[in-house]
Amino acid sequence: MTQTHGFEVLGKENKVYKLVKALCGLKQAPRAWYAKLDAYLQKVGFLQSESNETLYVQIQGNTLIILVICVDDFLIIGNNNDHISQVKKELLTSLK
Repeated sequence: MTQTHGFEVLGKENKVYKLVKALCGLKQAPRAWYAKLDAYLQKVGFLQSESNETLYVQIQGNTLIILVICVDDFLIIGNNNDHISQVKKELLTSLK
């Protein structure tokens, strides 16, 4: 790798920037996004379906939440509107 033209630093020509975050448009971006989402959902108590890797279920007492991922969209259904709203809010703030 080399430093990008116009962003060279004199005396540090052999050093390059480390990519910390996947960029849109790269082939790896969807995989990185899904890995981040999967890790987050499992951390907050969702269980991944064994038969469909895009289906997640969370059961807390009498509350059931089902979350389905389709590319970059979510379908969230459940039996408690307040809990659904909380999950949506947490997804928005945690996955930025």
